[in-house]
Amino acid sequence: MVTLGGCNDDEGISVPNHAPTYSVKMGGIFPFTGGLSEKGKPRHQAALLAVEHLTEAGFSVGWVVADSETIPETGVKVARELIEKGGAKIIIGAASSGVTIAIAKQVTIPNQVPQISYSSTSVEITDLEDDKNRNFLFRTVVSDKLQGGVLAKLAFDKGYKRVSVLYVDDPYGRDLNESFTKRFKELGGEEVVAAAHEQIGGSDLTDNQKAKDILLAGLQEAHTGETEALIAMSYSQYVKVFLPM
Repeated sequence: MVTLGGCNDDEGISVPNHAPTYSVKMGGIFPFTGGLSEKGKPRHQAALLAVEHLTEAGFSVGWVVADSETIPETGVKVARELIEKGGAKIIIGAASSGVTIAIAKQVTIPNQVPQISYSSTSVEITDLEDDKNRNFLFRTVVSDKLQGGVLAKLAFDKGYKRVSVLYVDDPYGRDLNESFTKRFKELGGEEVVAAAHEQIGGSDLTDNQKAKDILLAGLQEAHTGETEALIAMSYSQYVKVFLPM
C-alpha cells in the first residue's frame, strides 16, 4: 500500500488517523560504491527521512539496506537477499537503469514484489516487456526521452551543429544517446560520431590505468576534426578521468 499525504501552507503535513497496525518491511538498494557512489549516501539519507515521516505518521516500517556497487549482477544478488533473507516486501531502487532493469527482470517481477526506482531514467523501463500487464516496476523520475531532447536543444541553441557523443554502454547511456540524437537531428544538427565506453568497476578511477585506457580510446573515437562539441553521457567517476585528458 502506498499512502500520499497532502499538505498546505497553513496546516503543514496531513497525517492520516487510520494508519494500519501491521508492519511493512522495505528494502533499499543504493550505490554506496561504484559508478554512482557519490549519490548513494545522500539518496539513502533521503530515504531514511521518508521512513522517519512514515513512522511519525503511525506506520510501522522496517528498513533493510544493501549496496548495489552500481553493478547489475550485484544488484540482483542483494535484491534477492533483501527479499529472501531480509523479508522485504517492497524494493526501493536502484539508481542505475541497468541495475534497476536487471533486478526487475530477475527478482522483483518474478517474485511479484513492487519495485520503485528513485533515479533510473532508461526509456526501456516505461514499457518493460517483462512487466507488461503486471505493474510491479515504477519510478519517480522522467525518462531519457525527455532529458535527451532537452540536452539536444541546449546544445543546438548554443550554436553547435556538428557534435560527437561519448556515452556509457548501459541502458542509461544508450537510451540517452538515442533520444538526444533523434531530437538533435530534428533540430537540424548532425551527430558525427557516437562512441560507447564500457563500465569499469570502482568508485575512484583516477589512478586506474585500465579505466584511463578505455576512456581514452572512447575519446579518440568520438573526437574528430569535424566535431564542434563533445557531449558526454556518463557517470561522475568516469568524467573525473577523461576531463583532464
